[in-house]
Order: sequence, then C-alpha cells, then structure tokens
Amino acid sequence: MIKIIGTSHIARESVNQIKDEIKKIKPEIVAVELDINRLSNLFSKKRKVSIRDIKHLGLIGFIFNVVGGFMQRQLGERVGLAPGADMRAAVIEAKKVGAKIALIDQPIQITLTRLSKKMPVREKLKFVSYLLAAILFPWIPTSKSTKIDLSKVPESELIEHLSIELKKNFPSVYQVLVEERNQYLANQLIKIKKDFPDAKIIAVAGAGHLSGINQILKKKGFFNGKE
Repeated sequence: MIKIIGTSHIARESVNQIKDEIKKIKPEIVAVELDINRLSNLFSKKRKVSIRDIKHLGLIGFIFNVVGGFMQRQLGERVGLAPGADMRAAVIEAKKVGAKIALIDQPIQITLTRLSKKMPVREKLKFVSYLLAAILFPWIPTSKSTKIDLSKVPESELIEHLSIELKKNFPSVYQVLVEERNQYLANQLIKIKKDFPDAKIIAVAGAGHLSGINQILKKKGFFNGKE
C-alpha cells in the first residue's frame, strides 16, 4: 500500500494527522517531500543565505528562496509552528516505529535553478513585484480575498482554486514548482514500491501536490485508491 498524506507545512492539524497515521499503520517506509539539504536544515542550524548563492540558483531562484523563507517564517509565527513542522514530525515518528526514511523531493538547488532559467523576462518582473508586494503590503489582497485557516490543511477546492490562479498568472512557476515536482515525487514513490513491493509506505507531501501525484500513480497502475 501507498498512503499519501497531503499536508500544510505550518498546520498543527497536519502534524497531528502524521503522528496518528504513523502510529496506527506502523509503516516500513516513510517518504517525505524533502531532499538531503532540507532534511539537514530541519534538524540543525540553518546555513545563512549568501549573496553568492545567486551564482548557483540564478536571481529568481535566489529571490524566491529568500522571500519564500521569510514569508513562511512569518506565517509560522502566527500559528506557533516553524515551517516544515509536518516533515519534521514525519521523520521523528518514523524513527519511533523503526521505519526507513525516504527523501523523495528533487534537490532544492535544481528546482530553484530551473525556476530561474525557465521563467521569461516579463514573468520574472511580474513575479518579483508580486513577492515584494506581499512583503511590503501584506494587508493588500493580490487576488480575490480568501479566508484561510493556517492551522488546518486547505480544502481541495481551495487548493484547486489557488493552483488555477498560479498557473494563469505564473505558468513557469507552476510548471517548475508543481508539475515537474509532482512527476519527480511520483516517480520516486514508484521506485520505492518496485524496490519494496510488500512494504507499507506512508508518503508525506504538501497538499498542493496530492492530486497531481495521485493522478500519475493511478495512470501508471501504482495507486490503490486511498488518499
């Protein structure tokens, strides 16, 4: 079996669900939406971002990394959880039940570099202005006002709405951050299932990836119909 838990990275509901599911199912493998660097940062002092990182990530990748991290920390402070609390809980609970931990996300450096290279100039300018506006003027809505409970995982309808908005306004961002990573995450799960066909597997990924991953697994005959 492969059970995929769609989470919010700063939602207490996600942390509780992950703990409950791992305790109940006692999987042999817990797969998490992390790479080795992000896993290390969850459990150690994070490396300070340097302007020299632009050389490796590209300007847009660098800006996204800095601004995205800042915004997640601000939202996390509002609910009393550090960003990545869901993944941290998954790793800790996996160790408690003796499960192997599988890192199934594409290395963040590759993702951010692709983001920089893929985005056309007009979209880059629009994207940077959007990020800056979100920091400098957080009280001004950038689209239709939507009330979101940060302590819970967004409903599927809201996720779909936000995905459509992202794809319409920033198609390159959607392709690199969502579509390409959906494929990468699904392929990693398929590889794990082939290598350990009898293992009980719990996968923990952001709720925005849940539908895409399930569609790919179902298309390739690896999805058991349970979310």
